[in-house]
Amino acid sequence: MAPAAHAAASYPAPRIGSKITDKNVADPSLLAGKHGGYYYLYATGPGGIAVYRSGSPGRGYAYDRTISFRGYSLEWAPHVVYNSHRYVLFFTAKSTNNSARNNTEHYVYVAASTAPDRGFTAYSALKCDADIRQGWEAIDPTTYYSAAARTSYLAWRRGHVVGFPGGQYQIMAEAITYHSSGKPVTLTARKGPFPLTPIQNTVIEAPSLIYQKNRLWLFVSRGAFNTATGKNAYYTQVWQGAKLGLLANPRPVMTSGAKYGYGPGAAEVTTTNGTHYIAYEYITSGSGTKNVVRHIDIATVSWATGGPVVG
Repeated sequence: MAPAAHAAASYPAPRIGSKITDKNVADPSLLAGKHGGYYYLYATGPGGIAVYRSGSPGRGYAYDRTISFRGYSLEWAPHVVYNSHRYVLFFTAKSTNNSARNNTEHYVYVAASTAPDRGFTAYSALKCDADIRQGWEAIDPTTYYSAAARTSYLAWRRGHVVGFPGGQYQIMAEAITYHSSGKPVTLTARKGPFPLTPIQNTVIEAPSLIYQKNRLWLFVSRGAFNTATGKNAYYTQVWQGAKLGLLANPRPVMTSGAKYGYGPGAAEVTTTNGTHYIAYEYITSGSGTKNVVRHIDIATVSWATGGPVVG
């Protein structure tokens, strides 16, 4: 969800990684590779999608600009890829067009540009789960390319909030097709959505897929994004499987504490120059939607016998 402006209680920062602390920012996404001399990171920020850039991957990111579009109440949870000669921005939003059929819930939208940090044109919603079940939303888009299937997939969180962080939540995937003109992404014809996790009765969100050690790994966030400690504290969990489909064996990979900070979640894993980077948010102060302040940490991921290790 979107960052708030002020806070009360405070928490220590992570001991690892490279921090972004100049703004109240969350939901980080690293663009793979170098583009025009820079590496880029995108995040939910005040007033839209905050763009950061650096001359080195994984560290030294400085604020560049904020991307926003007319006709939306908010743009958040960005994910950017370069495909078909365009930069494709996936984001979550709610339409402010009262005549639109999709203006009551959060949905996944897409935008495209020939530059990584400006000139984006937004298009109609890509994924609308309320069309399937009233009151459900589609948020937190990321993508995954399966070399075995030669197919790109959208991964997102389908959910129905009932007494947050309670409700019904599930990580879903669906094949997508990229285009070099017009709407940059469409859902692939004759292929439907399928689950990556069973339905959960507490929050599961922020999916990020990566294939390593002959296994598919799904990073997700559990708990409340605005809670740093206690039973509802935000943390990062990883699921696994041999192939894309219903995954299993969830286990924590980052929890609140001195190493990863407090409320470490909304993590996304990206590979650049052969190194796996993870960007995630952590809570620096406050508790609750109106008071929480979040910053970003960027660290590396390696794979041990039991799975991924951060830092």
